[in-house]
Amino acid sequence: MSIVSDDQIAGMTSDERRELISRLAGAEAPPMSDKQLRRLRWRVRSVLAGGVIVLVGWIGYLWATLPSQYHADHWRAVWTGFDLALVAAFACTLVLAILRRQLVLLAFVVSSVLLLCDAWFDVLTSGRHDIWPAAASAVFVEVPVAVLLFSAALRMLKDLATWHGQLGQGEHLWQARIPMYDAVGRRPTAR
Repeated sequence: MSIVSDDQIAGMTSDERRELISRLAGAEAPPMSDKQLRRLRWRVRSVLAGGVIVLVGWIGYLWATLPSQYHADHWRAVWTGFDLALVAAFACTLVLAILRRQLVLLAFVVSSVLLLCDAWFDVLTSGRHDIWPAAASAVFVEVPVAVLLFSAALRMLKDLATWHGQLGQGEHLWQARIPMYDAVGRRPTAR
């Protein structure tokens, strides 16, 4: 068995390091059997396809049947509860960012989506006198912060994919595949 020293690793090119990382990652046993992986893929795809079909029909039904105005009970609870969820998402994102954990990618996306939902509902549920502050908040605060958080997640994901050798020079993030789930029965290989 040959051990690679720190000096040897430091002398490698970035392509050689990526290949070494890929080979080391491929040496571990896959977390799922091929049969389990195929079953999981089928379930996830089926649920997503079913969700698309059901939601398209549901949206048409709602558009045709809902009144244009509606009085909602528990209005304060709805908005304060939503803002509590937003605070929890921001706090979680902050803690994960401080601790430099990879899960911060998910927290960035969750916080971003919640901010976009907040902007959408603030603007669309505003009355005549509240529309301009809600629109200003959406345009100058919520949407830009959501874009910043989502962009940070994409940048980190691209850096991780590049570092792990799943993304070559000049390739885009949408071209990166999930290495351990790329093909059933095959372990990840170096480019």
